Amino acid sequence: MNMSLSSLDARRLLGGLLVLGLASAVPVSSASAATATTKPKTVGAAATTQASPIAAQGTTRVEVASDVDHYYVLFAKPVAGDRWETPVAIAKGQSGTTVLTDGRKQLPTQKYRVETFANTKPGDVDADGVDDLTELNGGAAFNALSAVKKLKTADGVAIVSDRATFVSMSYQGTDVARDSYLAGLQFVKFFIIKGNTPKPLAYVMNTKTWRMHPKFAQAIGISTGRGRGGAPGEMRGDVAFYPKAIGPDGTPGLYRFAFQPNDSYSFAEISVAYEALVTQMPFLAAKFAYFPHQGGLAAYKKEKSLYDASRVPVVLDAQLVN
Repeated sequence: MNMSLSSLDARRLLGGLLVLGLASAVPVSSASAATATTKPKTVGAAATTQASPIAAQGTTRVEVASDVDHYYVLFAKPVAGDRWETPVAIAKGQSGTTVLTDGRKQLPTQKYRVETFANTKPGDVDADGVDDLTELNGGAAFNALSAVKKLKTADGVAIVSDRATFVSMSYQGTDVARDSYLAGLQFVKFFIIKGNTPKPLAYVMNTKTWRMHPKFAQAIGISTGRGRGGAPGEMRGDVAFYPKAIGPDGTPGLYRFAFQPNDSYSFAEISVAYEALVTQMPFLAAKFAYFPHQGGLAAYKKEKSLYDASRVPVVLDAQLVN
């Protein structure tokens, strides 16, 4: 049962978690969580705590008792079937409490946990060989939650943390080649690889430089399949901005992601892509939705019940006003 917490109540929760709702919170035990199906490689983890988040205006926020000598990672099992666990938020510790925010829709309680790391022995939750603190301090060239390789700004960024970065990576105009549906829209293109593994990678392309997926892949040195279909786990698409369309948070300003017009993916594949893209572009999480156009529309209709029960928002043609 939810209950409001006074300042005194909050102070009594040292070692545990506060879970923030719109005007309420729930204390959570600091007992160890069950071992995950696939646990990310970590070094120096000091503790693992079960989390019980509550959505606030479409955003999951977990407050953990903390100090400046540690940092904290929120893990979730967002993909259907609990096939793997993934880090969805990371924050340096503050004196007293620290809030971890996952901008996506709340999952069931048992799908979350929080892990604590000592600053003196940082982990590597994305298993890319670079410790978390180095990546947290590295700016747009690094993403502590994703093992995407470091890119030159002319090619792309590892994390799009705000609207200004999205704009700097986007293109808007008529030079869209065969992608005529993008003419006049502000968009960035993305390239997902390893989408069929526990560590999918979503590359956000500097679309001012690259408007063709194969040329981008060749430029940054990632191996891809031949033809439009690509290799297993490979997905190519774009994220376009519609300033007047209503986002999942109920306010104007929608970012929709879509794939090549003739591509058709299952719900499981779209779910993986959604999670990977939000990891790379966390600022748009509450305003982000999947757009199944042309080839993907029939597949969406066939599995609509799975989308309805998931945290992947969907937007259709009639909702895309610009």
